Amino acid sequence: MTTTTTTTTNVAFDTTDLNTVIGTEVHGVNTMDLDDAGIEAISQLAAERGVVFFRDQVMSLTEQVELGRRFGELHVHPAAAGPDGFPEVLTIHTDENSTYTAGNGWHTDVSCDARPPGLSMLRLEQTPPAGGDTLWASMYEAYDTLSPSLQQYLLTLTAVHSGEQPYRGRYRAEDRATEF
Repeated sequence: MTTTTTTTTNVAFDTTDLNTVIGTEVHGVNTMDLDDAGIEAISQLAAERGVVFFRDQVMSLTEQVELGRRFGELHVHPAAAGPDGFPEVLTIHTDENSTYTAGNGWHTDVSCDARPPGLSMLRLEQTPPAGGDTLWASMYEAYDTLSPSLQQYLLTLTAVHSGEQPYRGRYRAEDRATEF
């Protein structure tokens, strides 16, 4: 693991890379206290490491939305309404009686949209005593570990990324131009 200290205009924080490929945990910072240079440093870290973790951040839903806006324009999920007053928020709730869990299985958040979000913020309010793990993977690393001949072959292909199966009939009328 690599540990680094970053200092911005008014905030210093430490980071620990969780492995050599993806994921860095940030320590010693309240995300609500980040100045513009701190937001830029976290944005750069997310671009380089793919996933950035902050533990024990206490914030309201309003504060989380405000923090998200500091990273750029917020995405409104076209197939799921947010809680009242928060169209940018996608609530995922699962309990012992749930027969379906949103996002269960490998996926990239709404990457099939015409303008997918560059970042996603996941905040866990309740976790089960066991399980409930979220896994992350680097598609850059997956591609880089392919043989050169397979990489060259893939460059000749065209792919269509569709959300037809999970989102069929669920897009709002104003988003139908991007419907599958």
